[in-house]
Amino acid sequence: MDDIVGGLQTYLAHVQTKAAKKEKDFDMVLQQNESLQEQLRNLETEMSVMDQEATGVKELEHVRHSVKEIDVQ
Repeated sequence: MDDIVGGLQTYLAHVQTKAAKKEKDFDMVLQQNESLQEQLRNLETEMSVMDQEATGVKELEHVRHSVKEIDVQ
């Protein structure tokens, strides 16, 4: 009987150790996920700014082209 109890205690300790490792791994994955989501938000913000700047450049080129046409006339 003592051997069975000892075996079960060893097994339980092993399962608890594995569970603690899995929890630690899960927490690490959650942290990485949050970090990646923040990076994505930052990149989306940068992309939006770049898009606005590109639109501004296109508008300036259009104005410049219009001014050139007026100068030619």
